[in-house]
Order: sequence, then structure tokens, then C-alpha cells
Amino acid sequence: MVEINDLELEVYISEARVDYETKENLQDILDNAPSNEMHSIISDERCKRYRLLFKNYIAYSVRNEMFTNWDDDEKFEGILFRQYSKSKFLDYVESSTSTESAKFMMNAESYFHIGICCLNHIIDVACLEESVIEEVF
Repeated sequence: MVEINDLELEVYISEARVDYETKENLQDILDNAPSNEMHSIISDERCKRYRLLFKNYIAYSVRNEMFTNWDDDEKFEGILFRQYSKSKFLDYVESSTSTESAKFMMNAESYFHIGICCLNHIIDVACLEESVIEEVF
């Protein structure tokens, strides 16, 4: 779920887990793998939920993870929560927005790109401030 309040972007994400309890017959889908080695990935009451707040964002994008491209030129730290120092999204933001005006208005030295890799989506956010992350119940 994504909510926007003026220049704030609020994102709620849930952890996921492998569902070992449910025995699904996935053999019809994947004939070459034994079905006892395949399990669904789910998010339920046992998984933690988080609220991420991005204040003063410049741009954001949500992509279907099935259609993303790996790019060896992109540089980032992290695995599922990434901070990029070089990315196509940063290039896009630089070329399509007035980032210098944003930095001046917000008295910021620079902006940065955060990428959140979820089960089905990739969320990219260009922002001027560190995000606030808190666990929600």
C-alpha cells in the first residue's frame, strides 16, 4: 500500500516466508521438479510488517519484478533494501526533474536512490532525506 501526503511517500511492506505446512501439488506447473521440494511463499500474521516514510521525495516508481532488467553498471549497497550510488533511475531523475532546485529548496547537498525489492515489485525512490523505518503491528 502506498500513501502520498504532499511531499511524503508512505509505504507499508510485509516480510514473506516459505509455507512448509501447505502441501500444494505444483507438479502440474513444473513437471521436472519433485513437488515435495516446492512450497508457496506467503505473507501472514507470523511475518513482520514495516512502515517506510520518505520525506521530500523527488520521484518514485513501482515496477513488476518480472519485467526488470539486471544492469551490471548499477552500483548499490544492500540486498533487498538498496542504496544506489549509480543507477538508471538516478539518470532518469536527473534528466527529467529539476534536482538542483529541489536540493536548493530543501537545503540538501544531494539526493539518493533507495530501491526496495519485494516479492512481486521493485520500488524505487529518489529522495533528499533518509527514510524513516518502523515496525508496525
